[in-house]
Amino acid sequence: MEVKVQTLFSFKQSIYILKYLYKSWLKSKIPFWLLAVLLVYGLLGCQTLKRLIPSSSRENVFQADKVAAQKALLQMLERANLHQTWKISQLPLGKADHIKQIFYHNGQLFVLNNLNTLYALNAENGIINWVSSLADREVVCSSPYYHDGRMLFVAGNTVVEVRENDGTILYKLDPEFTISTCVARTADRLFLGATDKIFYSLRISDSIPLWQSVCPEEPIGPVEISNDNVYFTCANGTLYVSQTNQRQLVWQAVTSGKVPGALVDGQQCLLPSSDTALYCFDSLSGKLLWKYLAGGTLVELPVVTGELVYQPVGNASLVCLNRKDGTSRWELKDGVSLVAENGNISYLMTLNNELTLMDNSAGKRLLSFYIPDMSLFARNNENAGIFLAGSTGSIMALSPEGAKITR
Repeated sequence: MEVKVQTLFSFKQSIYILKYLYKSWLKSKIPFWLLAVLLVYGLLGCQTLKRLIPSSSRENVFQADKVAAQKALLQMLERANLHQTWKISQLPLGKADHIKQIFYHNGQLFVLNNLNTLYALNAENGIINWVSSLADREVVCSSPYYHDGRMLFVAGNTVVEVRENDGTILYKLDPEFTISTCVARTADRLFLGATDKIFYSLRISDSIPLWQSVCPEEPIGPVEISNDNVYFTCANGTLYVSQTNQRQLVWQAVTSGKVPGALVDGQQCLLPSSDTALYCFDSLSGKLLWKYLAGGTLVELPVVTGELVYQPVGNASLVCLNRKDGTSRWELKDGVSLVAENGNISYLMTLNNELTLMDNSAGKRLLSFYIPDMSLFARNNENAGIFLAGSTGSIMALSPEGAKITR
């Protein structure tokens, strides 16, 4: 006998129904024993229906839904003038393992999982170039700092340096103090802050401090190096700029809120603050070039491209500003971050995990659509490549028609 049932209650739906019946019982005069009997019969009935449906039929329904979802996605990609460059259904992860973050740099997509295993994928075809282990399982790992074909991480309380082209671990340092920042380096020096409220410049060859600065609060966030200056921030909302070869202070800036760090790009130093302002300084002199009042706390660093600044505002919106003067282009109320940019079109991720297309010239949202099981993304300001991933190991690369995914 063939039994066709369109829908069975999911676990979440069942819980919702049970809660609803319980609240209804509280308001009624039905005896509790009668309610219990009805619930038992209901649950047994659901299980009986589930057993009556052949497993092959359930699998067919699942596959049909999967095909329909893929077809709908391809239609949305066509409307967005995007094509799927490549896709990995499942990165070789363990059953209980998951992807923690992805990031793009110089032609490679890097994927870090909860085991702190780092995968380097060719951004043009998705082929795995190399795999390297940074640290023990579940150790918190920072975002990378790039220097001369190398990536530096803070994994737990260990500085780890990896060569980008083959994944070789070049350098590890376990300092005697507790690290409180990300790290940066020059040819012979390593820069990092510590919970003892000291910012250190260490000689890489033997880890001897070459100079150190005592700070009013512990240093936090990323460390930047540009034009022989080192930029670091403290928990009291202050940005300090010192020379790399000596402790001498070049300039500093004080905000009235907490800061997530500073971003230096060319002759601009961008400093977001929880005092609702995004400050833009001349990176060499410290002169304030412009200030944008966002109307909400700024707790994340912006993403910058050639002409634009994409700044998250709290957990509520994303604003796009002109780099030249800080004037606003547009605000996306549910925006999270820039994913990639192609000419006047920016590709953004929203709070609902929707990929959104914005016309930067007109300041209008062109299209938004959901990509199933893809909640992670790389912030790519190098080219128009769009890289998305699911925590369980699926990865997708998209590209606008006519645009190259690598530079």
